[in-house]
Amino acid sequence: MLQPNTTKQLNKNNAVMLAYLEQVEKAVRRLNEMGLTVINVHFEKIRPTVRVMNNAVTEQLEKDQQAYVYHVGRDVGRYQEAQFTVEGIRVVWRKYLN
Repeated sequence: MLQPNTTKQLNKNNAVMLAYLEQVEKAVRRLNEMGLTVINVHFEKIRPTVRVMNNAVTEQLEKDQQAYVYHVGRDVGRYQEAQFTVEGIRVVWRKYLN
């Protein structure tokens, strides 16, 4: 059992995860400044992905070609997903089509 005052050096994987958490924090703060709302963060792949709500800001990012549509599909209805990068973190959103 670890002693309360003992500080153990992070192993390589834990250090990488901590660095990603710090990058995600920076990204969330920047997204907030941009007027975007974070829905969730996924850590399933090598780099985290932040999902935000679709709004006028995401529409403008697409219009200005600062983000691009990478997936079109169908679930409840037709949708497209777009992405861009903030602070080295992938940011995605889903827009339902008529």
